[in-house]
Amino acid sequence: MSWASVAATLSRTAFTGTLASRQTYIDGEPIVLHAEITRRECSTNRAQVFYALSLKPREASSWKALRKVRDGISCDPGKN
Repeated sequence: MSWASVAATLSRTAFTGTLASRQTYIDGEPIVLHAEITRRECSTNRAQVFYALSLKPREASSWKALRKVRDGISCDPGKN
């Protein structure tokens, strides 16, 4: 089962947000990370949490690649 098909069959919860911090290891400039966190139940005793973080806003095209990775992860641990 992939992330793309999980909504129809299992419980899935998603959160979005931003994390504001500073680049302390470089020059202390402000930095904003955009986040998308998705949790899904694979079975009664197994769940997966996928964290995606980027400097780009969630509307940017680079997020398509992050979501593609998420969608390709199987609930079956033998397939990953």
